[in-house]
Amino acid sequence: MTKDFDNQRSIPLVLIVDDDMAIRMLARESLEQVDLKVEEAKDGIQALIKFERLQPDIVLLDINLPKMNGFGVCETIRNMPNGSQTPILMVTGADDVDSINQAYDAGATDFAVKPLNWLILQHRVRYMLRASGALSQLRSSQIRLAKAQQIAHLGNWDWDLKKNLNCSDEVCNIYGLDKIEFDNMYEDPLNWVHPLDKDAVKDAVDNAIIKSQPFSIDNRILLADGSIKMVHQEAEVTFDEKGKAVWMAGTIQDITQRKQAEEELVQAKEQAETANEAKNNFLANISHEIRTPMNAIIGMTGLLFDTQLNDRQYEYADIVRISADSLLSVVNGILDFSKIETEDFNLKIKDFNLRTTIENMTDILAVTAHAKGLELSCLIYNDIPTHVTGDPERLCQILNYIVSNAIKFTKKGEIKIRLKLHQDNNIGNNLVVRFSVSDTGIGIPKDKKKGLFKSFTQIDTSSTRKYGGTGLGLALSKKITEIMGGQIGVESELGKGSEFWFTIALQKQLETAESETISPNDFQHMRILIVDDNQINRRILTEFLNVWNCHFDEAENGQQAIEKLSSAAKGEKPFTIAILSLKMKGMKGETLGKKIKANPDLNKTILVLIRSIGQHIDVEQIKGIGFSSYLTKPIKQSQLYNCLTMGDGTQEQSRIKRPKEKKNHRLTEQRKYGTRILLADDNAINRKLGLILLKKHGFQADAAENGLEVLKALETVSYDLIFMDIQMPEMDGIKATVEIRKIEKNVNCESSDFCFKHCVHLPRIPIIALTAHAMKGDQEHCLESGMDDYTSKPIKPKKLLELIQKWTI
Repeated sequence: MTKDFDNQRSIPLVLIVDDDMAIRMLARESLEQVDLKVEEAKDGIQALIKFERLQPDIVLLDINLPKMNGFGVCETIRNMPNGSQTPILMVTGADDVDSINQAYDAGATDFAVKPLNWLILQHRVRYMLRASGALSQLRSSQIRLAKAQQIAHLGNWDWDLKKNLNCSDEVCNIYGLDKIEFDNMYEDPLNWVHPLDKDAVKDAVDNAIIKSQPFSIDNRILLADGSIKMVHQEAEVTFDEKGKAVWMAGTIQDITQRKQAEEELVQAKEQAETANEAKNNFLANISHEIRTPMNAIIGMTGLLFDTQLNDRQYEYADIVRISADSLLSVVNGILDFSKIETEDFNLKIKDFNLRTTIENMTDILAVTAHAKGLELSCLIYNDIPTHVTGDPERLCQILNYIVSNAIKFTKKGEIKIRLKLHQDNNIGNNLVVRFSVSDTGIGIPKDKKKGLFKSFTQIDTSSTRKYGGTGLGLALSKKITEIMGGQIGVESELGKGSEFWFTIALQKQLETAESETISPNDFQHMRILIVDDNQINRRILTEFLNVWNCHFDEAENGQQAIEKLSSAAKGEKPFTIAILSLKMKGMKGETLGKKIKANPDLNKTILVLIRSIGQHIDVEQIKGIGFSSYLTKPIKQSQLYNCLTMGDGTQEQSRIKRPKEKKNHRLTEQRKYGTRILLADDNAINRKLGLILLKKHGFQADAAENGLEVLKALETVSYDLIFMDIQMPEMDGIKATVEIRKIEKNVNCESSDFCFKHCVHLPRIPIIALTAHAMKGDQEHCLESGMDDYTSKPIKPKKLLELIQKWTI
């Protein structure tokens, strides 16, 4: 075991082997003077035993020894596992060449002749220890380098351009040969190269040698066993003073596994893309198969509502409608999720009224909430701009998912929607609105929160789970929110309810239309008392009244209301209007109204009743009590304003400035009866439904089962509009549209397989794609084929009329 003498941590050990005790003693004294540790052996056998046990750093070995001479000891040490690198200084009294040569042949590091100069011996031993340490470090570095090259499959080589090639061990390993085999088989570097790559490698070498261009190339090599590897080579050329290339040195790396991995990655990517395309096609087909019958179910149910139904029949039809809408919501959710995954989810940015959008959405949600006996309220703070730019449909989609979940998981209590300005950087027109939905429902366990916004994740996934759903709503909400530049989160405690929140990036409208404005003086003379035991409901009303500069106060119950009304009347500042909640703890709104009207000091107070959707009231009865009007929760700002205006004794509405209405291009009855429409659909029920809807609204309509029938119908009739289904047998809607556009552009029908008798007079017919696919690329594909518009099934009558009006004016 050798050590670096200058950097050792322990004292080097010297083993002195000599049968002369005096020499051993003198050597010990000399070496211990320079801080070396000494061990002794008097014969060859003892020397071997101590060497194996002590592992000395250096051996001083006499040649003439009993039992085994020094040459034998030296050879034995060199064959030991740890003896090949130990310095051995052989000592003898025979100063002859044969002894010296024999000593070196046995493996001696150096040779000394007796009598020894002890001072020189000290320095000689120290030098040999130092040199041994340096050699040890060099060998260690070489071992580490070789190991690193082996791990990286990287070998180095140098070539003197005279066919003399030197290579590291790893180069040989790359070729699967030992050093001797490699040297014998590969004299010329080009012999390494696969025949198909030889020209490319030769050109690269020539360019490096002649043109001094960098040498870097991937090529195949042919091994002795006929197998092939892919390698990467880089090299530099050395030139002499005359500019002649004399040396080339470089590296070669086995990149076979990396290339295989890259090829496998490409194949995996192609397989993933194929699988994704197959999935999209599957979803498109499933969408078509589901939406087609749903179009009939929803449409026929709508027609059924227009007939005379008794209560039980109406209830059954309504269940069918609700079930169909629910199924359609599931399908739309899956399709939206697929669109986001394929990055085909686009926002439809437009100007809209944020307050009106949210209030209308809340009205829809309130029906479901109040059907469960839940209170639903919506508070929009006044500092939020009303007229903004964004995607109102996606905003309502997120709000619908979250509020619907809150309704689903809340047995009793209330659900509160709040909108407030989350961030306004006051630079340009950017703003961020924070939406929050809090409920008094079952809450969410802590360990379920992390996965709440993951796809297809539900809190309860057991077979006995109480609540249904696909688990897509919150995952979609998160993805849509992020696309709209916001974030989403939840705070919840099991058994105490939850609060979901999300933020949306919007913009203030650059040119806001003249909005509904109310003069600050409109209600300044009014004093209004709000009576409700629900704090959030009171807060909503106060937000409205604050904008209008009203004087108002609040009361939590009937008794407190009477006290405040009486105190105000005595102070000669009576309340003009009292807004009373119908349902309150203790004294109900009707009872409170009776007491107010029965009190001579208070009976001039105008009473307004507020009820929740689903709370039945007898209008004549509350009118008899003295209520002048009533409102239904959730209350809209415009409804409250109109109520206060009428309550003030005036019917004048001119103080409300409204946007100028755009001209409504309605189809006249004469125009309707002159409009002829062709409906192409392979589904008999959908054709029947479409014809009923069109004829019900006064249009002339015909039907076709496929594209061929469309072309045949156009031979005899000039239609004003075509609703074209995409997926039809014999000839689909895309092919039919392409043929129609060819005929319209070429009066001689040269480019089409079809020809109309009256094609010379054929104007361009608006064609609207009618499809149940609603997947990536559908709309673009339809428009590229020559269609003018696109809508997905199921089609609602309102949408149908809008499209007709758009394309037949």
